[in-house]
Amino acid sequence: MALYEYESLDLERRSFRLIRLLKADCGSIQCELFHAWLDGVEDALEYEALSYTWGNGKELYEIEANGRRLEVTGNLFQALQHLRYQHEDRVIWIDALCIDQSNLEERGHQVRQMSSIYAGAENVIVWLGSATSDTDVFFQHMQVLEKEAIGHACANWKSSDERWQSLWSNVRLQWNDFHEDEQREGLKTLLRRSWFRRVWILQEVANARSARIMCGAKSIPARIFGVAPTLLGIMPDPHCQAVFDIMPGSFRQYSWWAGNRDLRTLLTKFKKCEATDPRDIVYALLGISSDGCRTALLVPDYTKSLEHVIQDTVTFLLRLHDWKKWPPPSS
Repeated sequence: MALYEYESLDLERRSFRLIRLLKADCGSIQCELFHAWLDGVEDALEYEALSYTWGNGKELYEIEANGRRLEVTGNLFQALQHLRYQHEDRVIWIDALCIDQSNLEERGHQVRQMSSIYAGAENVIVWLGSATSDTDVFFQHMQVLEKEAIGHACANWKSSDERWQSLWSNVRLQWNDFHEDEQREGLKTLLRRSWFRRVWILQEVANARSARIMCGAKSIPARIFGVAPTLLGIMPDPHCQAVFDIMPGSFRQYSWWAGNRDLRTLLTKFKKCEATDPRDIVYALLGISSDGCRTALLVPDYTKSLEHVIQDTVTFLLRLHDWKKWPPPSS
């Protein structure tokens, strides 16, 4: 089977690609890549977007795209297996498949649109990888909480709202053995997953209108996942907590996100983030910063060297802010 070759996008428009993940209950992963637009000229198409980590780039698996061969990482391959529906196709945006990574001009064009792509998705699927016995226990209990929350206006509840504890008490009554220790270990396992350290996920969840957290075959809404640390008595580290704070739901409006989120603040708060390409530390945060749109100096451009991007970033920060008045960075 021949290797898949990308057809060029129209870079003069807000064009992007989507994949149609073809229905099947087993067998090889098959999909169709096609062009779509964000500028509203063509009929809008509903789609979802995937938030995940690429994983080991040396561990590659083959899928079929438009009748041709396309290689994906092991983590994405696992995600596709779980995302595929048995009885209907599924339209998804996935960066590794929908962007021609070898085309630097296209990469820059698509990165500049990523905030709009995720904001336009009907749902963002956060893939945290394969399940373990303790993550399965965690998700099983949280899925019961999800059912308990139906009929309650919990979308506007803070994570500290006592009504969550009331619902959680109802969940407890449904189990002879509540397995709370296993639930805690399951959540701790998830918080150690590489997804929480990847810089691009910040833009992906911050722009999401709705999101589901998925591990193996199980999933829960972001609002349920976000309240889990409080219910289980776990205090995430500051970095993980900052990620929880920007997930869809009421958490955003009650967190630091509702205040100052200029580029300097984001670079300080997410200084532990990781990226395969170091330039993405800046480019990913630009898409959610309150001041990144004020300059043409910092535009995602993969023809620039890392040194050039760092220089541009420092110049931007010094021009925009009076650095002598900056308070010491906070963690």
